[in-house]
Amino acid sequence: MLLKDVEEKYLPVDIPWAKVFTVELTGLKRPVYSFENFSVIKKMYSEKSRIKKIIKDFSPDFGFLTGGYISAPVGLNLRDLKVPFFLHEQNSIIGFTNRRLSKYAQKVFVSFQETVLSEKFLLTGNPVRLPKNSIGREYLCTMGIKDTGKRTVLVFGGSLSSEKIDELMLKVYPLDTQTNFIHVTRQPDLFEQFKNVFTREYIPDIYNLLAICDGVICRAGATSIAEIKYFGLKALLVPWRGAAEDHQFRNALSLEKLGLADIIAEDEKDISKITGIIQRMPNKGSSFVWNVHEDTSAKKIIDNIEQLI
Repeated sequence: MLLKDVEEKYLPVDIPWAKVFTVELTGLKRPVYSFENFSVIKKMYSEKSRIKKIIKDFSPDFGFLTGGYISAPVGLNLRDLKVPFFLHEQNSIIGFTNRRLSKYAQKVFVSFQETVLSEKFLLTGNPVRLPKNSIGREYLCTMGIKDTGKRTVLVFGGSLSSEKIDELMLKVYPLDTQTNFIHVTRQPDLFEQFKNVFTREYIPDIYNLLAICDGVICRAGATSIAEIKYFGLKALLVPWRGAAEDHQFRNALSLEKLGLADIIAEDEKDISKITGIIQRMPNKGSSFVWNVHEDTSAKKIIDNIEQLI
């Protein structure tokens, strides 16, 4: 398993039996024809030979790649070594790397109907992490919340939080004192003045909260979209417009079509619009209990791999 950044820290804890290797790569600059990408591509080919040795020593039956720049040298090496591999595209527009590797893949699993480009592509959805057992609203007490019957909204900006969302919510909180907010931020001191805002710098088991919260305010990354759909949450999405191919905005539009989300810009000036959206989020109430049910996305992927290998 080749990892980078947050995964390098947390995946060994979640999957302790996995062998972990780190790679020294960066993504392509946009636009892709930028002169700076010569050094990026040169580094990729340098790492490619090291990755090839890792794959040969491990001798896998197949590969499973999820796109991004790290997948490029892995996929090319799997092709050269005649090892079958599968791709998974989480976003509503197929990424640069997955698009180019798709011609060599056995199958491309996708999360949105918009990315079913040929018979090789299969709509499976994006697997999400789930609570192991049924979980009730009393779990909110672990965040410091006393009144579990109040509307509770989870606010986060990805695994590393978002300063832009922090700035936006600093304007929202004074106008909404009737909602509990759980806010993931690297700047918890900013929110100490608000008694209904409960901060954490990182929540590794955030899925426990997603199961019982009433709504979310977040970016529109692929995993967040999948979690919102799976848990049936109402969402206020703040897409990061700097994402490659503007995929976060496209993800958000897809969720908006399903009636599960409203979309705002990170520099939204009409704060009353935001508070209005929050106050329309249905309240599950203190007696709500989330019960375990299957994530069919993971099963579809596994079943298809087993049929082809």
